[in-house]
Amino acid sequence: MSRLTSSIATAAFAAFALAACSDSPTQPAAARNVSISSPSFVISPVLSGVVVGSGTFANAIVPTNVGRATGAFWDNHSSDEGQPFPTGLNCNIGFFAIGTISPGCHFTVAGETPGGYANYYGSGTGSRGSPDFMFGGQYSYDVKIVGAYSFGTSTVGWFTVSGGVYTLHAVPAWTNKQIGTAVTFSTGGANWGFFASNSNFTGTRTCGATTNTSCSDATGGFTAQPFQQHALFINAAGDQFLVGLEDNILNLWAGDDPIHNPTNQDSDYQDYIFNVVPHVIPSGGCTFTKGWYRNKGSNTVTAVDGRSKSDAQTIFSATPGQPNGVTWEGSNDVLNLYQQLLAAILNGGTNGPAATQAAIIAAQAGTGGTGLNITTTLTQTEISDLINALSAFNEGTLAGFPHCG
Repeated sequence: MSRLTSSIATAAFAAFALAACSDSPTQPAAARNVSISSPSFVISPVLSGVVVGSGTFANAIVPTNVGRATGAFWDNHSSDEGQPFPTGLNCNIGFFAIGTISPGCHFTVAGETPGGYANYYGSGTGSRGSPDFMFGGQYSYDVKIVGAYSFGTSTVGWFTVSGGVYTLHAVPAWTNKQIGTAVTFSTGGANWGFFASNSNFTGTRTCGATTNTSCSDATGGFTAQPFQQHALFINAAGDQFLVGLEDNILNLWAGDDPIHNPTNQDSDYQDYIFNVVPHVIPSGGCTFTKGWYRNKGSNTVTAVDGRSKSDAQTIFSATPGQPNGVTWEGSNDVLNLYQQLLAAILNGGTNGPAATQAAIIAAQAGTGGTGLNITTTLTQTEISDLINALSAFNEGTLAGFPHCG
């Protein structure tokens, strides 16, 4: 845990969806029982290349608070155990991963769902160190915040990197610890990882030139910069993952000793906790409706069809009853058509089925305008036909291009 504050400063551009708990990934199966003296065995992810990093899932999760000098890098006492030390509580991420975290740990948030994981991702001597990691961009992902044991807040989310340039996608609901909030996204082939920003992250970090920010591709472990603030776990089936964040600098907690622990530092890796479920993307990808871009995915909208990002977002939000400054010629179907057109382009329809590509070309040729004004030269019959063609694609009714929801 930590005592810090931060502000949300980044925005997303790739497709993702916020969902309530009922739409979130299911909880992994119960953890297997492992004796501390039992030999570990490697768990390989079901999907090849889903984890990109320098470690292996060679060791079982057996939390004892023994400390990283002789145990796993994450198996340390947590300041969430409280004082006077020792309190007998078990609060680090390992206990959360196997479902035995103490209910009395400080800053417990309602709705947390511990348990269900088997091995941890490690490297170095005995595979006990903390390796860098990302997730493969060839899959889509459901990511849900399932726990958060922290006094303050960090800006948290996911990132991609291309040519050394990091793009950060903050998720405000995660930052604000809205447990159960899920995000579904596909990066279009780019590998991705988790990031966190707060004032404690000083010195050399990954995430490019972004200050006070740490990303999960950090290669320094807990001994050198860039420090690795994240921990990764896998379930026994190999098809779900758990990611824990340590939001403070990686010193160890020393009970109630104010000399060794003047700022309540620890290395328990459970300040923000996420469940990650990868999925194979169908050959044609998946699509979102125009309503999704209006209600849930507004911050994924980019500049499109000659409209700025802001104009496109406003056009998606417009309705005949509340146009929000958007104007159009003819019937309300013109607005519907143009929204379907923008959604189809954002969904990758220019590389979609031949019928969708043809409809996009026809709709672009028959509509125009700048800013928030939409013009058209199409007849009502042509408008209706194009709405049907584009909405069929956006709603996932065409073979090979299912709906993302």
